[in-house]
Amino acid sequence: MATFAGSYFYSLVVTDSAGHALTIPFTQNVSPIALAPDVLPAGTVGVPYSVSLIPAGTTAPYTIQMSPASDLPPALTWDPSGVLSGTPNAAGLFTFIVFVSDGDGNFLTMIYKVTIGT
Repeated sequence: MATFAGSYFYSLVVTDSAGHALTIPFTQNVSPIALAPDVLPAGTVGVPYSVSLIPAGTTAPYTIQMSPASDLPPALTWDPSGVLSGTPNAAGLFTFIVFVSDGDGNFLTMIYKVTIGT
């Protein structure tokens, strides 16, 4: 696991029972931006919900955007300041994607899941 921002290169070698090998190169880019919290708290239908996503670790200003492909819980809204809030009106497991960029041109993509119970 990378503990510092940067690009990391490695290879995965897969070998079958006949001795044939395949090497697959990978690049993993680790962003210097952090976004808290890592995991969102669960919510409950009919109970007000609010969580703030807070970027850190690099140079402000930060821009936080939600992917249009995101599946927000019904009746919750996203504010570009990084706040997800509202009173959910349906139970389920919902997934949304957040993009963060900083003043230095670094970026981070986070995939969040939130469970709304009854």
